[in-house]
Amino acid sequence: MNAPAGKAVFRLIKARWGGLMGDQGNYLYLSPQSLKQLGIQPNSEISFKAGASWNKAVIDTVRCSTDYTEPIVFVSPALGRSCQIPPGTAITLKFYPATGLLCAGPLIGLFTIRNSIPDTEFGSCEQVLAALSESAEKISGLIFVFCPEDIDWRNSLVTGYIPHYEPVTGRRTWQPLILPLPDTVYDRIPTRSAESRPEVQEAKSWLML
Repeated sequence: MNAPAGKAVFRLIKARWGGLMGDQGNYLYLSPQSLKQLGIQPNSEISFKAGASWNKAVIDTVRCSTDYTEPIVFVSPALGRSCQIPPGTAITLKFYPATGLLCAGPLIGLFTIRNSIPDTEFGSCEQVLAALSESAEKISGLIFVFCPEDIDWRNSLVTGYIPHYEPVTGRRTWQPLILPLPDTVYDRIPTRSAESRPEVQEAKSWLML
């Protein structure tokens, strides 16, 4: 792949998150064909990035038969502890051969506040937030909702929420996931009064660093 002068060269594939595999160490598993497309040698050590999470990991191969047409990526439990991406999520894998960096994402956070409106998690904004989260499939990434109190600054983690629908009733609930801080944050604070809250201002100042 050629790139203009000054631009980083990378290889990219669309994939599905397969969840956890193996039982020890920091391992990431892809099919031989996917590794060939990305230009990664089996059993090589890489840097693996998902959102704000960076880890050293060893690439290993896996062969699996699934209903998905895209490649499947699995991670070991040790590598997956900070990233509860739901199995089946469409993601993008981007590999930079010059630095040995493999990025999984994008992880996009919708920053908002909770609301006191009954039977809702995020008040009058909930319908829009759900629609935005559900559009993640189109970009092969994960879009989630979070609030200031959901951030674990010490560990660079966040409790993010994605919409989940009950199969019988169709009722929407919000599934919590422990995730790295996102690659990109979209401000969805609904009002100026909410914007002026100290916890909102503090979180925004840190998120912009």
